[in-house]
Amino acid sequence: MSTIPQFTNILNNNASNARYYRSSDTAIVCPCRTPEGYRDAELHLAFGKYGPVGVVKAAGAILKGTNVAYAFVAESEDGVAISPPVMVQALTDSVNDFQVQFTLNPPTDVLGLYGGTWEIYRQENTGPYLHLTSVGLTATALTDNKPVGNTGAAYVSPKLCNEAGLIPQAPVDVIVKAFVQPIQSTRATRLSTEYLQEVFGTVEADDHLGIFPVNWSGTRLNFDDWSQSGDDFIEYDGKRYFVINSNMIPDPGDGNPEHHYEVGLRLIRSDGLE
Repeated sequence: MSTIPQFTNILNNNASNARYYRSSDTAIVCPCRTPEGYRDAELHLAFGKYGPVGVVKAAGAILKGTNVAYAFVAESEDGVAISPPVMVQALTDSVNDFQVQFTLNPPTDVLGLYGGTWEIYRQENTGPYLHLTSVGLTATALTDNKPVGNTGAAYVSPKLCNEAGLIPQAPVDVIVKAFVQPIQSTRATRLSTEYLQEVFGTVEADDHLGIFPVNWSGTRLNFDDWSQSGDDFIEYDGKRYFVINSNMIPDPGDGNPEHHYEVGLRLIRSDGLE
């Protein structure tokens, strides 16, 4: 007979709260991601050299005295936006109705952006940034001659990817009941040296052993392929840990392989992961 209900009762009555936060399963690939699987940080830092590099005004349909500002967001062919946007500060003409003409520098050397577009958003006076138009990333010029009263979709600032070049979307963020103990605790010291080496490799002073359910309040926990860049973590007693390794332990009653996890946890330090 299954012992999972009894185990759930034990967790509810005796275990502590732990925060399970996992975003890597929901992430999408940033256009900057290198073939080796890392963020191209230099690309993000220098991305302002692309897009609008020159701007002039001429007679046009934008009402005189209107302040217009712009956000240029580069997107891949699949619609993935790269951070940061390229911003153009407010322009106006106090004498004549006008249009704005841009000279663009295409990001043709960014592999992940081939076939993509510039999504351009315009702010009118102190209003919100709203979508104005799209143009291919290979374009070298753009003219805005749209009259005041834009009703496009609202601007959403693109997210910066993590160290693995992945952009988190909708993380799983739940509080679960679990047993989390220092590796020097009584429970951990009963484990064989071989098992500890399997889970932790070289044991460090702040390592913890976690006992977690496989399913909790309708959420299935997953400790496979756990990111070690800080975007996945277990938070316990005010500290955050990443998962080194995990083993799913079967139900001793009926052999169900999904009874609970034994999880090796390593502290995420403020001075970096060690």
